Amino acid sequence: MIAHAFYAESEEVLNSRVFEWAIKFREVFSFGVPIFFVLSGFLISYLMLKEYKEQGSFNLNNFYMRRVLRIWPLYFIVLIIGFVLFPMLRTYLLHIPYVENANPLLYILFLSNFDQLKQGVLPFGVGLGPTWSVSVEEQFYLFWPLLLLLFSKKKFIIPVLIVMVLSFFLH
Repeated sequence: MIAHAFYAESEEVLNSRVFEWAIKFREVFSFGVPIFFVLSGFLISYLMLKEYKEQGSFNLNNFYMRRVLRIWPLYFIVLIIGFVLFPMLRTYLLHIPYVENANPLLYILFLSNFDQLKQGVLPFGVGLGPTWSVSVEEQFYLFWPLLLLLFSKKKFIIPVLIVMVLSFFLH
């Protein structure tokens, strides 16, 4: 939250010592999203390996169903607000034309991160901007368990190392 809290257009504020310190603080502590992804990836991997160890197998259908029930309802409510309700309110109540640069299909398919990269700007609709992180998470949930099923428990380190090396070079 703090990383997003410091924004100003006023020259007086921009040139103030307090704002300068706030920006430095933001730069030092703007690692929240990467930490969230690391913790989320660790937790998901731990739960998958724990289930594999305790039950001798990993139930992919149960894994996907848990993710769907946890994430999809709220995610699709956000999409309805951003692509349907917000445009209606803006157009019919405020009489301001609504133009959206985001592609709804890519958001429905959990590809908003690619849409936002392609557009180069955040979507206009309320709540649509942060959906890129949900898309990244869903893409991880889709492919990571498949690696566990493709590699034995003892060789699971192979895809982990491959992902680490690729992420280093593709970053």
